[in-house]
Amino acid sequence: MPDDSPESAPAHVRNPPCDVIDGPSSRHGDRLACDPLVVGDLRDDSTGVPCARGTADLGTHRGFVRGEPVSVRLCRVRGFPSTSPESVPGSTFYVPGARGDVIVNARVSAVVLALVKAARDSGLDLSATSSFRTARHQRGLCRSDPACLDGEYTYVAPPGWSNHQLGVAIDFAGTDVRGGRSCVRNRAIDRRSRVWRFLERRARRFGFQQYAAESWHWDAAMGHSRC
Repeated sequence: MPDDSPESAPAHVRNPPCDVIDGPSSRHGDRLACDPLVVGDLRDDSTGVPCARGTADLGTHRGFVRGEPVSVRLCRVRGFPSTSPESVPGSTFYVPGARGDVIVNARVSAVVLALVKAARDSGLDLSATSSFRTARHQRGLCRSDPACLDGEYTYVAPPGWSNHQLGVAIDFAGTDVRGGRSCVRNRAIDRRSRVWRFLERRARRFGFQQYAAESWHWDAAMGHSRC
């Protein structure tokens, strides 16, 4: 829960532009991953981007980039379960059609599907505690966190500034170590976790990196706080 933060599709962009998605308290920006499986520029409206084959289209919703709203197409990653309120039917923030699975931006749906398949091929079934997050959910998290209310955003981002709200971040179950925002000095490392060890070895190949402060949070950003 942190970080610093129909149907005609545009051409797939290899080596897309990189830019900043980061929290307002950061002095150094985090640029977006440039990965062949990522479609276009993650900052942009993704309503015209189709969900990857093997995922399910959940329609268009409101996301956020650096505090500004952007329309995003969301995709359900079948077979990648999540306990997030956005994913669980009957929950306050449920996204219709999620059916207990991870929800991501269409631009990273192929990446996430490929990562899950790679894990499964190695004998590991991944699951998550959070993926796409609604604005109301993010507001509630910040309001219930004294640090966030006080302007300290290491573990909970202010509304509009979380990469979860763009649908490009996943909190993985099975690892729970906290650290600081520096990859060099105090990165959250969880060598006891098979999930963390797999992600550390393989996630970068799919354009995902760890947010230094949380062993469970991995997203499509790069920079000083992404390891």
